[in-house]
Amino acid sequence: MSSIAPALLRPIRRQSYRAAVGSPVNSVPRPYDAPQAHAPGENPDRVLVFGNGPAVGWGVITQELALPGQLARALAARTGRGCDVDLLADTAWDMESSTEHLVGRDLAGYDAVVVVIGQSDAYRFLPERRWTAALVSLLDHLEASTSPATGITVMGISPLSAVPPFHSRPGGSSDRWAQRLNELSLAICEGRPRAHFVDAPAAVGPLPGQVLPSRDDHRYRSPQRFFEWAKTIAAHVAPYLDAQSAEDRPARVARNRPQSPERRRAALWELRLVDTPREKRFDDIVRRAQQMFGTLGAAFSVIDENRQWNKSIVGYDVTEGLLRNSFCNTTIQHAGPFVVGDARCDERFEEMDTPVRFYAGYPVEAGDGTRIGALCVFDEQPRDPATVDLSLLRDFALAIQKELSAVTA
Repeated sequence: MSSIAPALLRPIRRQSYRAAVGSPVNSVPRPYDAPQAHAPGENPDRVLVFGNGPAVGWGVITQELALPGQLARALAARTGRGCDVDLLADTAWDMESSTEHLVGRDLAGYDAVVVVIGQSDAYRFLPERRWTAALVSLLDHLEASTSPATGITVMGISPLSAVPPFHSRPGGSSDRWAQRLNELSLAICEGRPRAHFVDAPAAVGPLPGQVLPSRDDHRYRSPQRFFEWAKTIAAHVAPYLDAQSAEDRPARVARNRPQSPERRRAALWELRLVDTPREKRFDDIVRRAQQMFGTLGAAFSVIDENRQWNKSIVGYDVTEGLLRNSFCNTTIQHAGPFVVGDARCDERFEEMDTPVRFYAGYPVEAGDGTRIGALCVFDEQPRDPATVDLSLLRDFALAIQKELSAVTA
């Protein structure tokens, strides 16, 4: 493709892109909930989706139907493990600004990173030299910030003619420029052992009986487009996740490290949970956990500076306690479940002043991944740890996290 035509069109495209992502598209639904999704299962993998375009979720109102939810389920179906997918995406981001949006973020705990970016760059005919430099910079940063075994998947740019707001002609200059940027991305990734280029899935056709939108209609078709993207990504990413699913793999070691008390206090301050009245939405989850596990008590507890404070508790009438008597304080030192079959026979807790003998807890995280407390069930009678359904325990902790996202929304 001649570079003369794109050069002449760039000023016009910059203006029309601002219009394309302006008021008309703002009428299109997009997810309103927290930028993350989870699939049930034990030993969950953790994946970051980063970028714009399909990552933003235009056309659906929840991440469960957008790329994070679809990808979490697709990966869990392939691996047999749980999956946590975090999302960093914005329509205003492009390849040249991408690295700055990752600076200062803790990426060491991700098993895989999926980059979905480039639609705006293709539409505005970003010059080849600038695309190459920006992608190299992004990959350099990701490789330096993630664990040594973390795979980085760069998704190709879809033909812009398949994206309603761009009004591009099939096979026209925009589609050809997107293909050219894809060729550059493939060449860059081929020279990096941890980076892998994957073609975007083919455009999804209409469902039976569905009327396609006109060129002046900014609607997106259905969650099916996100399902197709998730299926394509999962087919490529799942084998890399399987290869590093052992607990001693670098990403898992990184996310199981203790987090600083200062980080936890900052997250609790943002959530404004401590010393607040009980709330039915948390009480309902805790009560269901108690019933499902058949225990004497259950709680959603947070770890403050020098105490455990129970936002919700059933079975016991205790609002707070000292950290030296806190099982939850031990739970949040790692990212996974913590189970004590009989505290009286466990030397770690021989100095603890509590009637509780059985305890099972799962960390509860703030939106940024900070472990602020735990969802736990407990009893004064011992139990065999092997009988605890850890997947169900995680589900209850995730239910608490979902309610926390509403606090900060």
